[in-house]
Amino acid sequence: MYYKNNSCLNTVIELLMISILYWFVFMIYQYDSISAGIIMILFSLYFIINNVFIKNQEINLYYLLIFIWFFTMGLSMLRLLGYQEPWTLKFFIITYLDLILMSMGLNIGKTITITTCNYSINITKIFYIVLFCTFISILMYILSVLSTGIIALLSSSAGAYYNQYTRFVVIQVGMIPVSVLAYYYIVKSNECKVKKIITMLCIFINVFLLPTLSVARGVFVVSVVLLFPIILINIKNKFNFLKILLVVFFIFVFLTASRKYKDDYLEYIFMPQETKIMGVNVKMNAFQTFIYGYITVSHDNFNYNMDRISDYSYGGRILKPLNVLFRLKSIDKLVDNSITTNISFALTTHNMFGVTYYDFGFFSIIVLFLISIVFGMVESYFYKNKSPISSIIYGCCFICIFFSFFTSYLANFLFWMWLGMSFILYVLMYKIKFKFI
Repeated sequence: MYYKNNSCLNTVIELLMISILYWFVFMIYQYDSISAGIIMILFSLYFIINNVFIKNQEINLYYLLIFIWFFTMGLSMLRLLGYQEPWTLKFFIITYLDLILMSMGLNIGKTITITTCNYSINITKIFYIVLFCTFISILMYILSVLSTGIIALLSSSAGAYYNQYTRFVVIQVGMIPVSVLAYYYIVKSNECKVKKIITMLCIFINVFLLPTLSVARGVFVVSVVLLFPIILINIKNKFNFLKILLVVFFIFVFLTASRKYKDDYLEYIFMPQETKIMGVNVKMNAFQTFIYGYITVSHDNFNYNMDRISDYSYGGRILKPLNVLFRLKSIDKLVDNSITTNISFALTTHNMFGVTYYDFGFFSIIVLFLISIVFGMVESYFYKNKSPISSIIYGCCFICIFFSFFTSYLANFLFWMWLGMSFILYVLMYKIKFKFI
């Protein structure tokens, strides 16, 4: 597979058609939100199938952005939960401008040329880096278990997931990007099979085993998404990629069930209600309600907060993860003065558009446009360079877009920690010599 840039004219026409559909759905939504939601869902599926499978284009950030937002907005429009309210015109306008300007930014960024740095890669060195980082990851998890006495998967307490977190766990999660190097080694190495099996085991430990023991479904899913770029450029059949997504979904469901939430608690939080869809009365059970609410609540929280937020935080939310290093009270104060509320007391997630809006108000559309240009540049560089380090950086951008409907990883310490880890791995790979290799 190879990378293809859409022509400027085709992209403009496509965005124009998307705009017409978006506002057509808006008009339908005023009278029949369920029909509007079904149209959004069907369009999102057509959009991704037509571009990726029929036209055989790569799954790029632009396609991902449109698909993720139209699909999840469509689901939310069905309004299957009691707390869901009709969306305001302001919500539709800001969301539309964010989507269109980010789509433009991603496509503009891909046209900006960045000089690629073609360093020679020592495959054997990658093996030892993967081995070392995985050892650190295992050690940190063991130290965490010893300090808390908790293995969340084996605990009967619903609070075990939250009580297990220590600084050791943070370091363990910080090691996860080494799985990208491990995958690169498996694909590119001609060394003995034993080393490849050991490297596969390292991926299993970092991406699956430790997050599963921690019942950390978010860490698991994000870890897999970090691998997507390097998988996509090496996989021959895109339908095999769909199989990977299916496996990831079932593991996510398993980890969700392992949190041991009680049905009456889930029904109390999410308030499922009976809704008639195409003549059929639909009411979800507690677990289905949890999955549906998990996917859709951030849109409802954004709409709910647009006119309720006490003050903007002027970049405080995006900068707060970096405050782990800066320790500036002024940044904490900006966020503390910008109070948001949740549409239901336990549903605290806010999507990327919402978090950026809470920071900058209407000017958030400009901020997201500039960020999307940078993401587009990273995407272009990755497809030209295809190195494991550029894959980690692009993977972080991929995560931001993939989960933009749910949360803002730009305002999450994990995003910045993994970017920092990519720099450490870069130094280990290219700047430090191992005498025994």
